[in-house]
Amino acid sequence: MQPCSRLEDVPLPLSPLPAGDLLATARLIAGLDVVVSVDTMIVHLAGLLGKPTLLLNRYAGDWRWAAASTLPAGGTASPGALERSVWYPSVRIVRQPAPEGDVPSWHHPLAMAVHWLEQAVLCKEQGGCSHEL
Repeated sequence: MQPCSRLEDVPLPLSPLPAGDLLATARLIAGLDVVVSVDTMIVHLAGLLGKPTLLLNRYAGDWRWAAASTLPAGGTASPGALERSVWYPSVRIVRQPAPEGDVPSWHHPLAMAVHWLEQAVLCKEQGGCSHEL
């Protein structure tokens, strides 16, 4: 895609970000308690800001979230457990399991997200946690 001087000249339906820039998006993220997302720029920005973030990583996802770029979040590795990014220590990763048949399942990652969010709510209600999310 070539640079266009006007948004109307882009051959795709595009619209600007709210308030038009990355700084505005960073401000929105900074105002959140936690972030839950698939692998997008939002995860990278939230991680850079140190915001507690849960990445729902697709099966065979991006190299930045590969096994060599993560550590066990709770100190002990176990199948299906959360991992911690070495790039962004505030980012926790839950991986989509290998597909069974033709359809990959999001059941496990979403169940882990629900549990993680429940823990975040408990921490907020208690005025903080002695452990990292």
